[in-house]
Amino acid sequence: ANRYAVSVLDISDPDNPRYAEVNGDVARNPGSVGKLVVALGLYQALADLYPDDLTARWNVLHDTQIIADEFIISDSHTVRMWDRENEKLIRRPLKIGDSGSMLEYLDWMISPSANAAAATLTKHGMLLTHFGKDYPVAEATGKDYFATSTRSALTEQLATFIQTPLTR
Repeated sequence: ANRYAVSVLDISDPDNPRYAEVNGDVARNPGSVGKLVVALGLYQALADLYPDDLTARWNVLHDTQIIADEFIISDSHTVRMWDRENEKLIRRPLKIGDSGSMLEYLDWMISPSANAAAATLTKHGMLLTHFGKDYPVAEATGKDYFATSTRSALTEQLATFIQTPLTR
C-alpha cells in the first residue's frame, strides 16, 4: 500500500478549494487519469441521454458490440479474453478486429489500463455524443462521420465528450 498515492483537489466551491493526499511525496504517473475522464464522458453522455432510464443506459453498455479498428494504438497492456475456440482464458494486447461489449472495453481500459481500449472508447464516446439516441450506429456510418467531418468539428465533438462532463 505504501507504493500507492492519491491526491484529490475538490474545486466544487472555487472560493474554498480543498486538497487531500495520501503518500503525496510518492512519484506517480497520472496517465490513467485520462482513462477515468473517458469513463466519466461515457457515463455522463448516457445519463444525459437517458436521465430517468437506468435500463436504457445498461442496455447501451451491455449490448453495444465494439470492434477495434484503426483507432487502436500500440499498447503494451494485456487484457483478459476468452478464447472460445480453445476454451481458455488468454492475456494479450488488443488488436484490430477484437470484439467486445462496451462494458468489456471499459473493463479493459480501467483494469489493466489498456490504452487501445481507451482510444476505442474515445471514438465511441464521440459517436455517442454526436448521434445521441441513434447510437450505436452501423460501422459504415461511424466511419463516414469521421471521414467527412472537418477537423474543427471533430475537435469540438471531442471537447463535448471529454471536457463538458468535467466542467459541469
